[in-house]
Amino acid sequence: MEQIIKLQVNSSQQIKTDSATLRIECTDEAPLFFNTDDFPLQLEIKDKWFDTQRWTWELFPNCFTEYFFFENKELIIRTASGKEVLRYKWDPDIHGTTSQNLFDMWTKMNPNSKGVAIGSNDGTTGEWVEAYHSGRIGRLMLVEASEEPFQRLVANYETKPNILMINALVTQYSTKDVPFFEGTIGNGVTNSLIQGFVNAYMGDDMKEVKKDSIGINDLLEQSGFTDLDWLHIDTEGVDELLLKSLNFNKIQKPKMIVYEHKHIQKPFELKKWFIKNGYALIEDRFGGTGNVAILID
Repeated sequence: MEQIIKLQVNSSQQIKTDSATLRIECTDEAPLFFNTDDFPLQLEIKDKWFDTQRWTWELFPNCFTEYFFFENKELIIRTASGKEVLRYKWDPDIHGTTSQNLFDMWTKMNPNSKGVAIGSNDGTTGEWVEAYHSGRIGRLMLVEASEEPFQRLVANYETKPNILMINALVTQYSTKDVPFFEGTIGNGVTNSLIQGFVNAYMGDDMKEVKKDSIGINDLLEQSGFTDLDWLHIDTEGVDELLLKSLNFNKIQKPKMIVYEHKHIQKPFELKKWFIKNGYALIEDRFGGTGNVAILID
């Protein structure tokens, strides 16, 4: 395919990573179509659902650049004078990981669902983001343990409808003075109950704080989400503990569960737990971090 601006998009599953990538090239034929004062072309990557700029670049003829974290993003290319020449959006059905693709499909088949995301960070990433902004989620609870990401979460969603946001550390059972480990740099995505987990990413750039936690069943009961349709857990190393603590005598079984498989300590034991409770498990085998469990019994 002959293009003046060559856009190559590699999907997550295609390259077996947790995010799609872009390669943008301005060919040496570009000056035949653009005026001299149109260069350099201005590249912008922004959040797809928020007006937040993530990256910019200037592109000249016979040059290229690459971007490696395209999830929930949008590419815009303009001339130096501001004329838009290309706009391209990330799509979970085309570019997403296994869990992103399956979550998107499930919410299309099950509109107006009620769900909970534990470990939401600031709400700009996660399988549920596309479905919510596309109007397929009827009621949503977002839970984030760390204060700074939670403040960004509130700023992003405080005007959005049908959302309950809770700043809380979720554990197996409600407990006082739980040690929680946070990176002193970064955006909070590696914060965890497990010190070694944070240390592996942050080295000495971390701190320990004490937090009162809420048990996962207490959280769902007290917030009115015992009848949730789906559950999304991304808690940096303790997903399996939270899942196996669910009390199905108090809450209904979610029809779909998404969790981060990357740090599961006993994957075979967790798989047996899903089967015992009537779930079919779809495991990511293409580099993504999420597995999906569907209730079939």
